[in-house]
Amino acid sequence: MLLYNISYRNNLLFRETQMADSPKTKRRNDALLKSVGENIRHYRTLKGLSLRKLSILTDIEYSQIHKYEAGTVDTNITMLSILALHLDIETFELLIVKKKQTVKD
Repeated sequence: MLLYNISYRNNLLFRETQMADSPKTKRRNDALLKSVGENIRHYRTLKGLSLRKLSILTDIEYSQIHKYEAGTVDTNITMLSILALHLDIETFELLIVKKKQTVKD
């Protein structure tokens, strides 16, 4: 089975084909998942909610929210919008990737 990978390079659209079992077919972005999880935790603690309380408010399992925060599982836009609603933020705020600051000597 062939998969199509669509990307932009120099403002041009490219479509690459590759075999489905190829190691390049990894679609999971671990850095983004980690960042989303950090954002969920940040806004949850800012609002003063425990994992259990957020679980009750959102009707999302406690363990699932914990996995989102840890960046170990992928989520979808529906879950992000439910979390954002109860955290009193816009959904896009959970997707913001903060650049790490480095200390200069």
